[in-house]
Amino acid sequence: GTGKRPAGPTVVVLTEAAGAAEEHRFETAANLSLTWLHRNGRAPGTPGLEAALAALALPPGQPYCFAAAEGAVTRSLRRHLTEDRGYDAGFVRAAGYWLREVPGGTEGGGCTISSEEWLA
Repeated sequence: GTGKRPAGPTVVVLTEAAGAAEEHRFETAANLSLTWLHRNGRAPGTPGLEAALAALALPPGQPYCFAAAEGAVTRSLRRHLTEDRGYDAGFVRAAGYWLREVPGGTEGGGCTISSEEWLA
């Protein structure tokens, strides 16, 4: 053989962090597109995941989508993926795991889109 490993799935990740110091590097066999959205002093859940997702040019096909963020943000991401992009809701998992209005709601968020079909 050529010694090359077969390409992994295409994975697109949008994730928020307080700043560059919170970014993590890792190895993966996936064809990864990773975008860090820095809060730069803004409250968690406010760096613009919705706008960043809407601006992405994604390959055609039905991907599996996973979003985890503040409740209202995940509802907005799910609506964009199912209504605006027309993805099958059965392949979109959106988990609102904290609420901005609830004391202690200080987590960030992210959105991952992956599809084996995008390898073709």
